[in-house]
Amino acid sequence: MPARQAGIRNYDAIIANGLVILEQGEVLTDVAIKNGKIAAIGSALRGAEHVIDATGLVVSPGMVDAHVHINEPGGGIRKDWEGYVTGTRACAKGGVTTIIAMPLNQLPATVDKNMLEIKYAAGVGKLVIDAASHGGLVPYN
Repeated sequence: MPARQAGIRNYDAIIANGLVILEQGEVLTDVAIKNGKIAAIGSALRGAEHVIDATGLVVSPGMVDAHVHINEPGGGIRKDWEGYVTGTRACAKGGVTTIIAMPLNQLPATVDKNMLEIKYAAGVGKLVIDAASHGGLVPYN
């Protein structure tokens, strides 16, 4: 897409001067964001109030990790290093933007609606990325 005229706010944010990972390879360019989605990729994009200078940084799509152990609330077991705060921050640092917690190797194991609600409540206000849980298949449920 062509660059926009200076002074006009066409985008919410622009990530400028980053090494952008595209399907055909990496390109030193800009990425414009509008309403939480990529609106344009190109050189010298303008028209955003918020500009992030990504000089020397890699800009790539976020990854999804579908096998994560989040042991919270967990009854105090492993919560300090396997809880929502540390777990989601570590994922964000590594480029993971969405996690799906394993249902059985965590406390509580998410095997019914009540346990999913407990798990959900434990993460409120602690996430820095998107998180999901699903129910585990066990003989009694």
